[in-house]
Amino acid sequence: GRRILPVELREYRPGRAEGVIPAVAILQAVRDSTGRYLGVGVVEAEAEELFAYLETASPGLAGTTGLVTSDGLFLYHSEYKRDWSSLLARQSEVNLFSDFSPELAQRILEGASGTSEAERGLLVGFRPIHFGPSGAAPLALYRAVPASVVWAPVRRFLTVTLVVGVLITTLVLVVSVLAAQQFSGPILQLQRAANELARGGEPELPVVETNDEIEDLAHDFGRMATALIEHRRGLERMVEERTRELRVARTELHEVVSNARDAIIGIDTECRVRLWNRGAEELFGYPAEEAVGHDLDELILPDDEDLRRESEYVAIAARRMGSVSGLRTRRRTRCGEVIDVSLTYSPIVEEDGTFRGAAVIVRDDRMGREMEEQMRRSERLAAISIMAAGIAHELNNPLAVMANRIELMQRDIDRSGDAPAIAKDLEVLGRQIGRIKGITSDLLNFAREEDGDPVAVDMRETAERVGRLLEHTFLKKNVHLAFEIEDELPSVMGSERAIETVLVNLLINAVQATPEGGRVCVRLRRDAGEDAVVLEVEDSGTGVPDDLRTRIFQPFFTTKASAGGTGLGLAVCRAVMERHRGALTLHDAPSGGALFRAVFPLSQENT
Repeated sequence: GRRILPVELREYRPGRAEGVIPAVAILQAVRDSTGRYLGVGVVEAEAEELFAYLETASPGLAGTTGLVTSDGLFLYHSEYKRDWSSLLARQSEVNLFSDFSPELAQRILEGASGTSEAERGLLVGFRPIHFGPSGAAPLALYRAVPASVVWAPVRRFLTVTLVVGVLITTLVLVVSVLAAQQFSGPILQLQRAANELARGGEPELPVVETNDEIEDLAHDFGRMATALIEHRRGLERMVEERTRELRVARTELHEVVSNARDAIIGIDTECRVRLWNRGAEELFGYPAEEAVGHDLDELILPDDEDLRRESEYVAIAARRMGSVSGLRTRRRTRCGEVIDVSLTYSPIVEEDGTFRGAAVIVRDDRMGREMEEQMRRSERLAAISIMAAGIAHELNNPLAVMANRIELMQRDIDRSGDAPAIAKDLEVLGRQIGRIKGITSDLLNFAREEDGDPVAVDMRETAERVGRLLEHTFLKKNVHLAFEIEDELPSVMGSERAIETVLVNLLINAVQATPEGGRVCVRLRRDAGEDAVVLEVEDSGTGVPDDLRTRIFQPFFTTKASAGGTGLGLAVCRAVMERHRGALTLHDAPSGGALFRAVFPLSQENT
């Protein structure tokens, strides 16, 4: 490898005494192409020119400049440069490690560049010196300067800055005091007036005559304060008026709600009663003091699982659809009586969608049920009157046969007492009497009062029986009546008389709407998807015009007033379907006529 060492050379000059020349020796190992060591090449260079360059290149700041080898030996030292021989003799004592701490000396010798603080308040800057492309740094140059020398200009600048800052601050304070004496008075007046105005008072407006922007500000503040006072007075008058109107409206609303005949009940999110009007007291028997705070279902819901499920469904459906109106159901009074009611449930929802409770309006439907029953009876009587002609014809035919047979029997007895002929006539009479009995039985079954509790209704047998009752009506108009009934049709829980009423009304409407030679079809099937029995009555008439579709289910609306129509048939049918938790709808038939579809839900027991 290469090594650099400080050395001294003897000076031989003719006519002069011998001297010592400072020099630098560079030792380089010599090897052949195979790497075998051959010897050492030595180059010695005088160091005086190096010393002169380092002295001229050093800045004028006080300090020490040093050039050291990788072993920490000085090649140049600004303080020891005059005593080269002594420096070489004391290399073990005077080197880089004697001037600086081992950590800093090692950092300089490792080839690092930078600046670091050293002992004795020195600031040391250092960097390596490279020879050739090998990358090794055989020499290191450093400059050690007292930190006080470096920071002296900074301290002088800070001192000057501090003095100037103090002077400027003093000047600003003096100017501020003078300005405060000029402006603080009007500003304080404006501040007091603003605070009084903010508290809702009517302050005395300050008078400012400074002939500057403060005076303009005071004038603007005065105009603003006057406008605010007038605006606030107007708002106060408006609030008083609105409060008075709100108080009157609240009183009127309270009177309306309190004196309403219907039960108006307000509940919270937990179904607890918050409002209980006089109508609710009269309908259910609970005073408001006793009802408020209690669960509404515990007060008025009968102990019936179907009604309990219905109540839960109503609450969910109302929140989903907005409200549930006119639900015909039953509720319990304080004395335990279960009564028919019409219920409307309207949820109360905030603007952000938060559910706050609900308003429940309950109407006594007992009178409505009685009127509905009267309507059904009237419609049944109307249907009976329509069937009367056919029934009379059906009765007259067997009666005529019976009269003829009796006459023949009388003649046979008078003639010869022929017993076989009499027996044959008696057989004919028996069959005709049985036919009359069947007709009268069907008529009596149709005309008798409605069932009390729901029963299992055989839809096939009911449809065929009604068809027999109306057989003559269809034959008289030459309209064919067809039945399409699925096998193993389940029974429907309900009122047999009410279902008969639906069938009779739908068939009478169908035969009246069908032209001569047309066809009316009765279909009965089970809809597995809806878990229901579906009844369809289709005619081959001209259908129902669009402008009448929304009116045909209204009570007393009829298009056959001249033919004696009452306008109650379809209204009664829809009421019956609602009571059976079903639905009655109108559709266009493929033949161009009308198709009425009645859906009877099946209970769990029927399924």
